[in-house]
Amino acid sequence: MKSFDNVNRAIEAYDELEKEYGEKADIVLVRGESEENIRDVFRNYFSDSRAFVDFIEKGLQVLK
Repeated sequence: MKSFDNVNRAIEAYDELEKEYGEKADIVLVRGESEENIRDVFRNYFSDSRAFVDFIEKGLQVLK
C-alpha cells in the first residue's frame, strides 16, 4: 500500500503500475481518511474471508 499527499502524483503512480503489472495484478486506487479506514472499508483485499463465509452460512441457515 502506498500513500500520497497529492492526487495527481497518485494517479501518475497508478498509471505506471498499470503499465507494468496490469495483466499480472489487480491495481486499485482508493481514497480514505487513514490506512486503517481503507483496510476496514476494503476488507476483501486485506483480510481473511472467513468472516464473510460465516456471514453467508448464517444467512443460509436463516433462509432454511
